[in-house]
This record gives sequence, C-alpha cells and structure tokens, in this order.
Amino acid sequence: MSRFNYVVENGIGYAFSDTRASKGMGGIYFKFYDGYEKTRKYGNKTVSIGGYTEYADKIFSQITDSSSISDIQCITREVCKNDETEMGVSVFLYRQGEYIMYDMTTHSQEPFEIFKTVLGKRAVLCAGAGTPEAEKLIQKFVSQGHSIFDSVVKSYMILNDEVVGGQLIYYVNNKGTITKHVIDIPDVKKDLRHWNDRHSLHAMMDGRARFADVKLTKPDGRFLADTNNGVFDLDGWDLKGVGKLTAEMIAVNTITADDGYINNLTVNHLKTIGRDVEVGQYVDYIDIKDNSIQFITAKVGSKVQATDSKGRPLFWTDNTKTILSPEETEDIAWSYSFDEVKVKSTYKFINSGSEAYPVIDLGEGDNKGYGKASIEKPVGSLNIVYKASNSGMAREVSLADSGLFIKSERGKFVVESKDVTFASENGTIKMSNGKASITLNLDGSIDFDGTRYNFK
Repeated sequence: MSRFNYVVENGIGYAFSDTRASKGMGGIYFKFYDGYEKTRKYGNKTVSIGGYTEYADKIFSQITDSSSISDIQCITREVCKNDETEMGVSVFLYRQGEYIMYDMTTHSQEPFEIFKTVLGKRAVLCAGAGTPEAEKLIQKFVSQGHSIFDSVVKSYMILNDEVVGGQLIYYVNNKGTITKHVIDIPDVKKDLRHWNDRHSLHAMMDGRARFADVKLTKPDGRFLADTNNGVFDLDGWDLKGVGKLTAEMIAVNTITADDGYINNLTVNHLKTIGRDVEVGQYVDYIDIKDNSIQFITAKVGSKVQATDSKGRPLFWTDNTKTILSPEETEDIAWSYSFDEVKVKSTYKFINSGSEAYPVIDLGEGDNKGYGKASIEKPVGSLNIVYKASNSGMAREVSLADSGLFIKSERGKFVVESKDVTFASENGTIKMSNGKASITLNLDGSIDFDGTRYNFK
C-alpha cells in the first residue's frame, strides 16, 4: 500500500498520492512500475485506493460521479468479499463548510466499516507506507516555517523507495471545485529493487517480448487490454493507418467515400450530403432513417467543424476527402445544420410485418398538408391519391382487383382524346366514335348510332 496525505490549509483541501506500484515478497518490496494513479476524481470528491491494483481497478471502474459513500463501501465489499488481501479506500470531499475524509479498510472490525474524520482549518493526515517517517519529516519542515503543502511535497521527494515514488499526484479541492496537478518524484535511491517475474514477462535479445496475463491501463486507470482473457477495448485507443478493417459488427458515425464499397452494411441513419456548401446555400440530399427514405431540399443554417466522440476537431486526411482524422490538415471536415427543410418526396411503410405495405408521398404540399400526392400499394389494389391544394378535396384513381375506380370530389372529370371508346360486355354500355354511337341498354335502352342526330 502506497502513501496518502490529506491536507487542509488556508481554506483549501489537498489529496496527495504517488503512482509507484510495487509487489511484496517476504517483507521485501519491489518496484513494479511508476504509472498507477491511486487517487481519482469523481464529481465533487476524490477516491484513493491502496492495496492490490487489480482489485483497485475493479473498484475504480464501478464508481461514478453520483456514487455515495455507502455506494463505494458496497462496491468495495463486493470486489474484496472472497479475499483477505489488504485494501484501503478513502474518500475526500468538501461538504457544508467542512473538509471530510471517509476511510474504510480491511483492518476494521466490520470489513470496510466507514470512519469519518473532519479536518480542521489547518490539518494533515498521513496513511500508508512510511507513515511514521513521513509524519516526522512533515512536522520538521512545518516547524522550520514551511507551509503544510510544501512540507508534504518535500517529504515525498525524500522518502521514495520501491513502494513510494514515480509521480506525485495531488488534487486541489477549493470548496468543492477540484483540479488535478502532477509533480515528478526523483529517484534518490540508487539501488531500487525491480520486480522481475519470468512467468509474466519474457524479453528476448532480438527485441521481441512475450507477455502472459498482462493487463494494460491508461494512467487514469482506464482499462485497455487483458491478455489473459483476450479482451481489447478499442474505445481507449486511436487506430492509425488501418488500410482494411473487417468486422462482424461495426458502429459508424460517418462513412464517406468517392468510390468505395462496404459489404453488408447495417446502419440506423444515413444522409447523402456529398459536397461542401456555404451558409445560405441550398442543398438536395437523401435522408434514410428507420423505415423511410426522404428526398429533401434544405438551406444551410450553420457550418461548424465536425468533431469525433471525444470532442476532437476532425479533418480530411487529403483533398480527396475520403478519410477522416483528428490530425490537423488543410482540409477541414464540416458539419452542417439546416433551415427551411423541405421534404419533396418520401418512401415509407404503412403498418408493419406482414401487414406492411409501401407508400410514396410526392410533393412538398401547403401548410395544411394538402397539395401532395401519394401512391399506395396495399393488398388488392394500387391507389393514386391527390389532395387538392387549400381544400383537400380528393382526386383518386384506384386499380383494384374488383375494377377501376375514379373519384373527383367536387371537381371536374375531363377526358380528352382523338379516339374515345367505353365498353362493357355484361352491362352493355358502349360509347364510341367510329363514327358516333351511344348504347346503354340492359334494358333501359337508349341506342343512338349516327350519322346525324343533333339535340340542342
């Protein structure tokens, strides 16, 4: 377990810890590596963990900004329930005018029982490796006129060994506003003992290395890889120079290519905006989402540089504009928002499953939704419907299994043709012009034939 210090001075709180990870055998400790941050910020508090780093990682990974002290206690107890490994967890925060440290360890009567300590206006707490020596040094420096803060920092610079060292990470808590700071701890001990486990790491003379059961994390504890379980967290890495990527499942924010192919691609939203435009210009594009396709004309309302999921500005790698990257180039990747979005046509489904049938909406229409046409294909018919502008009166043609139906609601029905013929075999309706004829019969008779009948 490394060393931790908690200080209150001049109305400000400080949480100190080093980054050296060590391993003990038979009372002798060996330096393992120098990059493990044992104190981390969550919302309005810092959490410090000493002990077995694998357990610390599991505890850190489950804590969130909203976790309470009792939540952290439950997490710690669950992670450490089947092991007697020595662990300690401390939470430092500012609440109602006081700086408070909540401490829980394996040494208490109840495992990880919570102990609360309120630090006074000028106070220092010390815990972990080398505590007696550290307390004496801090007291000495303070008596010489140094501030408590400077005294604690000096003690870390002097008392470094296989257990304490690496970097000094300290968090400044100014009445709930927390900032992180880093100071390098120089190694003054010449004969540092280093942990060398031939079973976990084997390096060859030609530069190759073989690792077994290795876990990789970032300095903030973010999990990256686990060689034992074959887990590799790509969210924690930036991949560069990938010429070909094959995957069973792929989540895509932006796909852009001039002449590229992606096989068996499934997405939930796709827009085909393929050129750079300026604010105020109009652009025509297709928007595919869920079970509909919209053909849209819109006016560009704003134009800002696109960012990735980490908030980094994006650029095209070259002027072909086929690959996006956070590395700066002359070709900025723009993100647009639109005003005056006008849907000119929509392809969609009505209903779902076996009941689903396609519908095509045509035209922008007026503000009442009239002046648009639809082509519908339900089972048993093909329907063409137009709602007259302003009035919404129906104009319909239905090609159904049972016949042809035409409707002009409160409107004209006009047929213009050089030759017109109407015929009905069973109902004996006939209207021709070869040269004139009207036959309606069955048997309400009317026969007109021609060549001359004039009624005016």
